[in-house]
Amino acid sequence: MSHNDLSRGKGRVSKKRAQTAEQSGKPLGSQAKRSRISVILKSVMQLGMIGGILVAGLVSAVFINSTGASKPAAEGGHGGHGGHNEEKEARTVTFNETSFKNANLGLATAGPVTLHPRLSINGIITPNEERVVQVTPRFPGVVRSINKRLGSKVKRGDILVSIEGDEDLKRYVVNSAIDGTVISRRVGLGEHVERNDKMMVIADLRTVWVDFRVFARDFKKLQLQQKISISLSSGGPAVKATIAYISPIGMADTQSMLARAIVANPDGTLRPGLFVTGEVEVGELQAFVAVRNSAIQFIDGKPVVFVQQKVTAPKEPHKDHAGHQDNEPAAPKAPAATAKPKDKHDHANEGKDPHAMSMVKKFIAMDVELGATDGRFTEIYFGLLPGQIYVADNSFMLKAELSKGMAAHSH
Repeated sequence: MSHNDLSRGKGRVSKKRAQTAEQSGKPLGSQAKRSRISVILKSVMQLGMIGGILVAGLVSAVFINSTGASKPAAEGGHGGHGGHNEEKEARTVTFNETSFKNANLGLATAGPVTLHPRLSINGIITPNEERVVQVTPRFPGVVRSINKRLGSKVKRGDILVSIEGDEDLKRYVVNSAIDGTVISRRVGLGEHVERNDKMMVIADLRTVWVDFRVFARDFKKLQLQQKISISLSSGGPAVKATIAYISPIGMADTQSMLARAIVANPDGTLRPGLFVTGEVEVGELQAFVAVRNSAIQFIDGKPVVFVQQKVTAPKEPHKDHAGHQDNEPAAPKAPAATAKPKDKHDHANEGKDPHAMSMVKKFIAMDVELGATDGRFTEIYFGLLPGQIYVADNSFMLKAELSKGMAAHSH
């Protein structure tokens, strides 16, 4: 075989090997070339993993944002429980044991009460006209002496005025017809008086009239002998009396009628001319739920009553005989030499219940709807149930604490 034939045979073999390698997909070249291709493939795979992580992170961010946006709606919106709890806490006042004692709150239990509704009416004190005397001269003349001044106390038979008659120029005296007080004096020394001139007015003020003006809508509520409590505008204890007179006619100018009480006035406290307020008992009413008037406070113009809330004490973790809590590893014992000796003079917490020291009391401002009142108790139409404990005394302190909390929250 010639050299040329041998060369052509080798060429055909090389070409065939190349075609076979191309069909099988195996790369040609050195080991370094194959390593570079492997590195490129690994890089592509890593880029794919990073891209997957980025996509997962983006999806998670969108999910978190969506749940975060919906969370306030569930907590603070009208349809969630969180907003209700926040509103409840905003209207709650909490005391620990010490602060509760210092607040000196008076508690009472809401329940049925027989009310005695009262009608409030305004009036004025006047003298008892059945015990008033007009002092007039018996004959015309000139006033020569005056023995009593305005406000003087007089007895029946006391000399009030001395007059010199016009006809005979003789003096005669005018005496008091009753015991009483000079409430008016219209004569002066040396003046000439006629037979019908009113020189003085004497009134027995040991009893007085209190005249009340009652409007038409309240006419049917009043009856004779009804009890009435009369209070002076200047203060002081109320005076008890009864309705002694109701006018059969009305007053055209004020569209009202007159109701009168006759009141004993032994110490002269009720002075004619002073204005008063009367509270008339106008019947009885059985209230299913009522509270003391002192319990009612107003927040934002709405009536509220502070009701005590039940507080659940925190449950203690279970301890074994060694004093360890559940799921708590036992602590190593400290060396005896490092143990701190008990101070024999430290008696601050001796004999005290640690749970009692941490007890709290909570009171929530409950919106209520008010009904009839008798000056002491008020009927509650809505907002309270029988048996609920409420703050009856010093409830204004809770309102003040609540106002402080609302002011701090607004800032």
